[in-house]
Amino acid sequence: GNALQSLGKIEQERGKRDDAVSYYKEAIDSYNRAIELNENDAYVYNNRGNALQSLGKIEQERGKRD
Repeated sequence: GNALQSLGKIEQERGKRDDAVSYYKEAIDSYNRAIELNENDAYVYNNRGNALQSLGKIEQERGKRD
């Protein structure tokens, strides 16, 4: 009943979070490669910083819930 629905929602949220973590880690790797190829592109540094910040927030929330 309701308990199973609640547990299902919790697992769904964990899945969304895990997807986001994976996405940001891949994005950061791509930005790092882009910087290696062109270290003068401020746009790439900015985007990498945004991804790092977002990843940090997600992982901080993960620590609170797990």
